[in-house]
Amino acid sequence: MTSRLAWTTLIAVSLALTSPARAEDEAASRAARWKRDGDAAMESGRPAEALAAYREAHALSKEPALLYNMGRARMALTDYPRALDDLEAFEREATPELRDRVRGLPRILEELRGKVTRVTVRCPRGALVRLRDRTIGTCPIDAPVVVVAGRGTIEVLQDDHVPWRRDVDLPGGGDAAYNVTLVRRAPAGGDEARSSGLVSQWWFWAGVAVVLAGGVAVAVAATTEAEPRAGTVPPGVVAGGLRGATLALW
Repeated sequence: MTSRLAWTTLIAVSLALTSPARAEDEAASRAARWKRDGDAAMESGRPAEALAAYREAHALSKEPALLYNMGRARMALTDYPRALDDLEAFEREATPELRDRVRGLPRILEELRGKVTRVTVRCPRGALVRLRDRTIGTCPIDAPVVVVAGRGTIEVLQDDHVPWRRDVDLPGGGDAAYNVTLVRRAPAGGDEARSSGLVSQWWFWAGVAVVLAGGVAVAVAATTEAEPRAGTVPPGVVAGGLRGATLALW
């Protein structure tokens, strides 16, 4: 009886010791397969599939090299803000030896920073902020939002208020700040015309301050209730022949 109990205890301890190691080996194997799939997709010009595979691999392994590969896939997709996030994380987390393998990393980071703008919007609590028909936040927005530089339309929307819209040209490598005051929609009846006239006055709206890299420019723009013009952003091409370059370390 005693020997049987001892044997059972030995088996239990052995399983407890080997199971975590076996699970880690299995996770590493799955991560390696996801990375191979990502490399194949990147090489064949399918960056969206590559990004999905690299994300799965990173979730399993936490390898810093995968942050670099994710950033390169996002660059191919012209998602420059998130590409910058990934590559800055790679720069922080990679060992010096690993960073040295990416000799062009400082240049890549500089290029990406020139393709984005840090946008600050101050507006009433609960107002929705949209840029190029995509929501970037709900006020209050505590920190600047990094977006693709270039032309577009910023909108601030809130129920029962007149929409605020502005066509902008966001500076690459710089900052843009907007202070927005929304006006309640006039009730139906005699007050509507008077309210509409007030809204249409150029002096009603707060000025828009755009902080450019190396200087400050202040612009005061007229605002009406006309429908916005659609903004577009040139997709841009990352120079240097680096598309598809990935780190294959394991």
